[in-house]
This record gives sequence, structure tokens and C-alpha cells, in this order.
Amino acid sequence: KGGAEAKPFLFYGGCGSHGRAKGWNNYCLNGVWRNDLAKTVSRSASSGIMTIKQSGFYRINTHGITLRKTAENASSRVLIDGKVKDLSTQYGQTGWTEMYHDLTLPLTKGQTIQLQYMGSNYAFHAWATHSFYTLEFLH
Repeated sequence: KGGAEAKPFLFYGGCGSHGRAKGWNNYCLNGVWRNDLAKTVSRSASSGIMTIKQSGFYRINTHGITLRKTAENASSRVLIDGKVKDLSTQYGQTGWTEMYHDLTLPLTKGQTIQLQYMGSNYAFHAWATHSFYTLEFLH
């Protein structure tokens, strides 16, 4: 068709500050590069919670780097309605580890999405080259 329905429906942004607290850190969404989803999803810049306003299929694609002080786990997770939907844990020596999520889910109006990271030195490095969050509405 080539009209408005062909337009990409995408949020692309990230957290403008590093996550340095111990334990799980919420990935904020205070940096925005592109947001076509203002009518489809509401966003809390400080908590990083995305609330679905229009039911459909959504693709969640994230990348972040986590720093460990010693040989231990680094983790990231995607929460749907406060419950873990996808979890990534990697064990390694001191240094940076890349953490990814890429999943497509049917979500309904009122459901929430949140991204969290955990590491012993940096839970996550600030965006835009070191971390990002994309949410795509697939209809």
C-alpha cells in the first residue's frame, strides 16, 4: 500500500546515566533518538517502564555492557508486568560483557515492559554507543 501503514513504528532510546548501584538496576529511558510510539506506548523516563496503550505484537531488542570486578555473573532481564520473561546471565572474569535481548511478544493494553541489569561494578554503561533499547510495534 505504501501509506501511513508502511511507516516504521519504533521507539529507540536509552539511559543517559550509568547504572552503578549493587543488585538489579532499572534501565531508565531518559534518552530518546526516535519515538513513533507515543500513541501506542507510554514511557516513564526515570523507571524505564513502558506501558502498552494498544494491543498487538511488539519486538523488544536491547543491548548493554556490564562490568564485573572479579570472576562472577553479569545479568540482564526483561520484565513483563513485573515478572521475568527473558533472562541472560554470563559468567566471566573481570571486564566488560555484552548482554542482549531480542524477543517478539503479543502484549495487551495495560501490560508493562521493563529492562534491568546487574553487575558488581557497572550494572550497565550509559547509551548511545554502549547500550540501547528498541521497541517496535508490529501490529
